[in-house]
Amino acid sequence: MIKMIRELLRQIPLWVTIQELRREGIYNVFQRLKVQRKILNTPPVFTEIEDEVEIHVLTWRKDYINLLWSLKTFYYHSNKNFPLVIHDGGLGESHKVILKKHFPNCRLVSRNIANEEVETFLLDHGYNVSNEYRKSNVATLKVFDYFYYSRAKRIIHIDSDIVFFKKPDEFLNYINSRKSVFNKDMNYAYSTSIEELKSLTGLNIPPLINSGLFVIDRESIDLKMIEKCLSESSKLFDNKWVTEQTLHAICATQVDFDFLSEDYLISTKRSNIGGLVCKHYTGFFRPLFYQEGLKKVIDDKILNFL
Repeated sequence: MIKMIRELLRQIPLWVTIQELRREGIYNVFQRLKVQRKILNTPPVFTEIEDEVEIHVLTWRKDYINLLWSLKTFYYHSNKNFPLVIHDGGLGESHKVILKKHFPNCRLVSRNIANEEVETFLLDHGYNVSNEYRKSNVATLKVFDYFYYSRAKRIIHIDSDIVFFKKPDEFLNYINSRKSVFNKDMNYAYSTSIEELKSLTGLNIPPLINSGLFVIDRESIDLKMIEKCLSESSKLFDNKWVTEQTLHAICATQVDFDFLSEDYLISTKRSNIGGLVCKHYTGFFRPLFYQEGLKKVIDDKILNFL
């Protein structure tokens, strides 16, 4: 009976919101709201329409404001204006309006349209298992949809919980390379073991590839290998939070790739961020994103320049 009641309550949006606020904590909610929306008052960024490099991002209704911080701190510090493609991972119309206001030249890929177009593409090429798994795991849009919608040779991805504090020279050096580059994770986070991945792929996959920040060649996304892996291993389906990351790790291992240095930090703990290029604040609520990362951006007067 209790389980049934909980399932019914989870269908009520207000109930879900109240429970999320309770778990986040009143102080953390206050701090988030205090700083999060400051970015909404900054002027738009006019990106290029086409280039050999594109930034692709995936966001949804709870992260789209954070994404503005991630992207605007990157564009500001990098002094680049790469074309931007925003993939809809669960946005309302009002969220899309705000994103287009801040990035007028971006391509905003509707989820409904993408579902139709990418499904047709995958089925036409015989990637039936990939198509079914894409339907069940929105994170895999970072694999299938990035490949399908990219018009560029090189793809940059930036998660919406990353803040840039200075110019990412090391990262930008990979733009004109054929190498892939990824953040180095703080813990092992693939959907199955290294031994099982070796048996499945025949590859010695490094254990700490993180797909929150990367530069890759579009052609390095090996859809045939992905289809093979999803078809032959049910264990890849066990942890949907990291299956997309696992697929990127498999693809990366087939090409030449590097890890970014420790100046591109992933952490859930407070850090000495004075020397960092950027920090990836992982986790569902990630209070330090607001209390540490955005606080430094505001203290450094970056909002004035934005």
